[in-house]
Amino acid sequence: MPNPPPLPGLGTGSNPIRATGGVEYFTYLGSIIDEQGGSDADVKARIGKARTAFLQLKNIWNSKQLSTNINVRIFNTNVKIVLLKLGELQQPQSRKYKYL
Repeated sequence: MPNPPPLPGLGTGSNPIRATGGVEYFTYLGSIIDEQGGSDADVKARIGKARTAFLQLKNIWNSKQLSTNINVRIFNTNVKIVLLKLGELQQPQSRKYKYL
């Protein structure tokens, strides 16, 4: 059986990752990667998690007692962290990340 083509941009040095079939997507170092080596599923998952984090803070956003400055700080420390996965050492590889 011939080797499948390597996934673009994935691997270590001269050892590329190859999809051997039967796998639509997998998680690698915390990111979801599809069978073509893309990360569209990862972007969608991040947006979904950020949306959930945002909606959980609905009472804060609607509060008249908190200033806009405080709301922005809460957003940056809770929602943006989830969306951008800050603290992980991975650079966005897809043009889809511009939507984040």
